[in-house]
Amino acid sequence: MPSQPNILVEYELHNLSDADFVFSAPAVGQAQLLLAALATRFGYDPDQRAAYNTKYRNPVLSYLSAERLQIIYANVGLDAVAAEIARLKGMGII
Repeated sequence: MPSQPNILVEYELHNLSDADFVFSAPAVGQAQLLLAALATRFGYDPDQRAAYNTKYRNPVLSYLSAERLQIIYANVGLDAVAAEIARLKGMGII
């Protein structure tokens, strides 16, 4: 007699929520490049890692997400990504 499997709905939902890694992992890599390319426009130096990460990169990714930035860049370009970041700057987030 087969044993009863230990499958909870939460396990399956968690598995489904991670299924986008084929998109999100490359999006993070591209977003990192985009943010570094735009950093000086917003007063941040990518070589100053602590300030760059905590005051610029992390807040931008928290509010906009890497996937959103990648989609904007792919469809509209770098200036559109800069416009999204400028909105955050206008709100005092960065």
